[in-house]
Amino acid sequence: YEVMKLFLTDYTEEELKSCIENAYDSKFDTEEIAPLAKAGGAYYLELFHGSTIAFKDMALSILPHLMTTAAKKNHVDKEIVILTATSGDTGKAAMAGFADVPGTRIIVFYPKDGVFNAMRPGWSASLLSIGLPFSSRTCTVTCGRGLPTAPI
Repeated sequence: YEVMKLFLTDYTEEELKSCIENAYDSKFDTEEIAPLAKAGGAYYLELFHGSTIAFKDMALSILPHLMTTAAKKNHVDKEIVILTATSGDTGKAAMAGFADVPGTRIIVFYPKDGVFNAMRPGWSASLLSIGLPFSSRTCTVTCGRGLPTAPI
């Protein structure tokens, strides 16, 4: 909270603490969320304790809570839909972060034949992953345009 409040000045203390509490919960495998470890005289911040074991869990766990809080503050009552493309752990971490967050949905494009099974995005009511018969680059360009330009 102490660091985030310096940058996220549009949020009240209560709002920011609520976002943090909702984001960094039991989906992390340590109570500290990101423990500091010492090895060989150096300190390392362990950012791999989230549900997908990717450092991206840190940001993508709190993002949907910040977005829905900002939407409420600005009287936006529409559902938030995120459209993204991935070739690995970003899509999986984004889907894990947005899973079960009311008022949000996420759509992830990924190259059908270009993602390891362990990184393949999952499924849930608010999540949709679409394996496209394209390269990672084409998935990203397609996502950037918002709609497929080639038959799927």
